[in-house]
Amino acid sequence: MGSSFLLGGFVNMKDDSGNGTEQTFTSAMAQTTCFLLALSVASMIIPATLYSILDSSDQHGKTESILWHSRGTAIILLILYALYLCFQLRTHKNLFSEGSGGTSTLDEEADEPESVMSPWSATAVLVAVTVVISFCADYLVGSIDSIAKDAHTSKSFIGLILIPIVGNAAEHATACVMAVRNKMDLATGVAIGSSIQIALLVTPLLVVLGWAINVPMGLNFNILERVIFAVSVLVVTGTVQDGKSNYSEGAMLAGLYIIIALTFWAIPTGDLGKAAG
Repeated sequence: MGSSFLLGGFVNMKDDSGNGTEQTFTSAMAQTTCFLLALSVASMIIPATLYSILDSSDQHGKTESILWHSRGTAIILLILYALYLCFQLRTHKNLFSEGSGGTSTLDEEADEPESVMSPWSATAVLVAVTVVISFCADYLVGSIDSIAKDAHTSKSFIGLILIPIVGNAAEHATACVMAVRNKMDLATGVAIGSSIQIALLVTPLLVVLGWAINVPMGLNFNILERVIFAVSVLVVTGTVQDGKSNYSEGAMLAGLYIIIALTFWAIPTGDLGKAAG
């Protein structure tokens, strides 16, 4: 998001009269996504708070309580994500389409290509690509230890900074291109939408899948991860809530990301896991 605000703000810095201008996007989308991000923060803070007040002498009981709480929270998050998709794509899609923040024209809409794949063929391609990606991801995760050793860096930096940058390169490029074209609804939708997808779909889904295969997975993250996530959501909320953006806000978001990256770079390998609880 920081790079899209930064590039879009620089390219669209002035209006036709030479005055400074800001890019705009749908306020309803910004408010809804901010609420969802705040909800995802709560889903991380509450289990950690619960863990801290439970009886420390009964470690097994604490672990079981956190697991059951995390599994219940995960189910609720999945339901809320499904309701969010229904709200955005079906019942209130008009709130997310009005005021695109750009200069979309009828000619541009006419130039958009029509879909050439049926739902069944698209589903088949998606399943096939997912299988291939799963093998690639398994190989990548298995290579992290050797990469961290050869590069003399921490696994935290590789797993939380480098891999997300590479894995989401297409989304980053799309958000930046849309921002440069002054289509800020698309840019913010891509940037924030992926974060919501990870927080409200992927993370709780992993907890539920771990439950199904009897692998304990909870939402009790360590204190550094909780603080960084909460601060990031707070800054993003303050940035997008007014439905406007400029290159100054983009620079601040990019600066925050660099600070977070430096934080994980400074953590010795293995020390991040010791902070859990």
